[in-house]
Amino acid sequence: MSATPESDVTAANTSEKLLIAEAQWQSYTKVTLTKVDKNYPKQILTQSIGLLLLIIAALVIVMTLNQALGADEYLIISAILIVGSVLTLMRFLAAKKLRYGVLEHEILIRQGLWWIKTTALPYSRLQHVSLSQNPLQRRFNLASIKCFSAGSGAAEIFLPGLSFPLAEKLRQHLLNKASSHQQPHSSDISSNISSNIGSNIGSDINSDTSSNISSNLGSDTSSDTSSDTSSNISPVISTEKPRTKEAADE
Repeated sequence: MSATPESDVTAANTSEKLLIAEAQWQSYTKVTLTKVDKNYPKQILTQSIGLLLLIIAALVIVMTLNQALGADEYLIISAILIVGSVLTLMRFLAAKKLRYGVLEHEILIRQGLWWIKTTALPYSRLQHVSLSQNPLQRRFNLASIKCFSAGSGAAEIFLPGLSFPLAEKLRQHLLNKASSHQQPHSSDISSNISSNIGSNIGSDINSDTSSNISSNLGSDTSSDTSSDTSSNISPVISTEKPRTKEAADE
């Protein structure tokens, strides 16, 4: 006994709801990721030290103009210098820990020094890829890539620390992957539209054919009826004429 379409749909829905064993789960922890460019930690270190020195210089200038540069002020500047140095070291180590991976169906980025954050963006959701380069990055020949997903205003993937040629190459690769992963959906839609148009044309042709057959049958029937009627009338007319002549002779 063949299965009905309703049973096939029920079986498909049941198979989709089956639980996947833990051994079959796909894990990103075993994926070997790629380090960013070696100049990226140097860029972060230069940027952090420059910002720290700028803040300290601004404080010294303000305190000197206000004639308030005493022992307490030097203590404040020392505290800012210590905190800034610790933050600079943390940013430098975090830059050295930054990793990324270009997989078959998604792009992956892992960042963080103590709090590790892993972000994966499938190519099917990738909408736009931008490449940027600030003056300090140009000094180290680096660039940053931002990946935007469909329906999201902010970048889901921010990947700095790439050499400029590699960043441009990666941008083109991600755009090609996004278009290839999103193309089957459009082809399915077009095929469905084509099948619907074909079925509608077929139904129209069938209806036109049936109407033509019906009209032909109707015309044939009417012609047969008219021919039968004329044939029945003609003998009556032919038999009536001789009787009329005999009556005239009598």
